[in-house]
Amino acid sequence: MKFKGVTNREAPQELVDALNLLRDRLEVEVLEDCFQIKPGTFGPAEFYVQETDFAHGHRPFINYNLSGITLREGRNFERALEVLSSILSELLAEHWPEAPKVQILIVIAVSSGDGRVSKLIESEAFEIDLAE
Repeated sequence: MKFKGVTNREAPQELVDALNLLRDRLEVEVLEDCFQIKPGTFGPAEFYVQETDFAHGHRPFINYNLSGITLREGRNFERALEVLSSILSELLAEHWPEAPKVQILIVIAVSSGDGRVSKLIESEAFEIDLAE
């Protein structure tokens, strides 16, 4: 499974560092709590957080993607969207408080074990107004 963020080139380095260092938190809050996967059961090639990519010339945003997850009973993808939204909102408030509004979009790409079924589960794009 791969977790990956994309944000503005102008984003503070502290935010980028925080996005890149989410592995331990994601393992507990998403894999264990939402997908019922026991912590510590994946090696580094099976579950990782890829370095954040950048876009130029956009107003502040984070696009966060999870891919390589298998559809299985008991996996709560809607809850995973909520958890990821909360984590990203928290990181923004802590590391980019001067950004007036930040748009967030989260996408989870899932497929069946045999690869016959695949789909995207995504949040509605939403904005956080950090000035409020």
